[in-house]
Order: sequence, then structure tokens, then C-alpha cells
Amino acid sequence: MKTFDFSSTDSIVNQVILKNTCIHCGITNQLTLDATALASWRNRELIQNAFPKLDYKQRELIQTGIHPECWDEMFPEDKE
Repeated sequence: MKTFDFSSTDSIVNQVILKNTCIHCGITNQLTLDATALASWRNRELIQNAFPKLDYKQRELIQTGIHPECWDEMFPEDKE
């Protein structure tokens, strides 16, 4: 489940705290994100364009809440 907490200074919202729960292990993640970038992504901007400074693991946490380790357990690479 995703939840958003809006942090503000004065009357302008600068950051958003995103809380996601991993569907594999059940641990809740908490990420502090730029509110403008989050709005851009939610308005259909590609996530790598909205959050260019984040790596793919951090972007996956935003999208799904799944940890990199949990992803590897859920989708192991085939070893031939």
C-alpha cells in the first residue's frame, strides 16, 4: 500500500514522504522525494526523467515498494 505524507515549509510543499510496503517481505519503506518530481511522474513522465538522480533500485522502491533483494528472490536469474 502506498501512502503519502506531505512535508512543508511555509505554505509550499517541497517534499513528500512516500511509504510503500514490499509485497514480498512486508517491510515498509520510507523515501523522501521532491514533490515536483513526484507530481511530474504521477502525470505520466517517465520515472527515470522525473528522478534522474535516483538509481534503478530506488526507482523500483517508488513504483512497487519491492526491495532489490526481494526482487532477486522473486525473479532469480536462470543459471545455465
